[in-house]
Amino acid sequence: MRVMKGVSKVIAALLILTIAGFAGMAYFYVSYAQSSAKLSALEGLYGRFSYRLKYVPLSDQPLSQALDTPRVGIVDITAYEQAPVLALMNVTGEVIIDGFTYYVGTVKGHPVVEVRAGEKDSSAEMAALLMDQYFNVTAAILSGIGGSRNPYINTGDVVVGAFVINKGSVHFHNGNYMTDYGGDEMIVTNASIIGNSVVTGYGEVGPVPSNAPSYGYGPGTEDVSYVYVAALTASAPLVRLASSYSSLGAMPIADITGENSTGLVQAKVVVGVISSGGFWTDPISLNAFQNALYQADVGENEGWGFAFANAQYGVPWVIIRGISNSHFYPGVFHGVLAADRAAQVTAYVVENLGSLSDLRQTVNYSMLSPISEAKIHGYIVANRVYYSNNGTVTEVQYANQQGQNVTVYNPTEYPSTLTSP
Repeated sequence: MRVMKGVSKVIAALLILTIAGFAGMAYFYVSYAQSSAKLSALEGLYGRFSYRLKYVPLSDQPLSQALDTPRVGIVDITAYEQAPVLALMNVTGEVIIDGFTYYVGTVKGHPVVEVRAGEKDSSAEMAALLMDQYFNVTAAILSGIGGSRNPYINTGDVVVGAFVINKGSVHFHNGNYMTDYGGDEMIVTNASIIGNSVVTGYGEVGPVPSNAPSYGYGPGTEDVSYVYVAALTASAPLVRLASSYSSLGAMPIADITGENSTGLVQAKVVVGVISSGGFWTDPISLNAFQNALYQADVGENEGWGFAFANAQYGVPWVIIRGISNSHFYPGVFHGVLAADRAAQVTAYVVENLGSLSDLRQTVNYSMLSPISEAKIHGYIVANRVYYSNNGTVTEVQYANQQGQNVTVYNPTEYPSTLTSP
């Protein structure tokens, strides 16, 4: 009798679990049934991974509308960088994909999708790629903060990233010199956007099943669909639009320098070069070498991954960085202010995006601001930088914009982190 009761309890428990399971499946598939053909295609592609998506509607908007509506995609990094963007949004739903929460809604009446990626390039790349795959993203913006690497760019300014470089690609050689490590290899398609990027070379034709056993090192024949890129290019119309913002206001000089100063300086928007990479781990003395190799105006940790995903996938992009600090005044940091200013420019771009055309047109070198480091020195990525053991740059070799090789000996314009302007 006790055995029968035990069996009955087990059966009852199994029935409860089964009903709960069907209820859970019903919830998923009811919401999933609202999805579009695009999501159905993803279901076919990813099948057993479909449970990774969850939709939380905050209005009567179906999932299909959340995914199919053309939107500007906004990626930010930390919580306090996300906050000012979310504050500008009217959120109508949340789509959770592989742990990333994508908020769908509008900014000033214009559809957007926003996600907090988390820090470093790999996180930004993953968040951007999932966003591009699942949503109908017409343009992508990375909004947040960065540190100035340019004595003419102050805390409180905003830099619009026309180019982004992977500073983590640096290669130190025996003989006291350094080069870029050849860039990152991108497999490009007809959709990819890499016009005017700094291309350093191409991959080679790979093996196929029939010749794999005898392939060895291969024939060394170039395959131009495998492209090594050292600098990626943003959308020219997006850069022009973002750089036309003129309502940043003024900054107290004391907040820029950290010193007991009076007076105000008008904050500005600069079109420049973003450097992305984990270069915080390098000795301070090496920053002078890296500043000679890469002509960057802003240092941060996510721009390359964000740009790489969008460029490969074919989504026009731009990076908008509010300047939170400067390595010329290392005691100053205004992260919230910088994030707010980046969000202001981001909202301005979203509001006026409808007036633009041909977003796939990429920037060129001439669009950089006159005070950009790359514009001042004539290049974005040098071919080779020599340095002494005492931390001094002794020689810089680069190709100018006319393709001519230039060598500069004992330059003085590449300060290290602790050097004041």
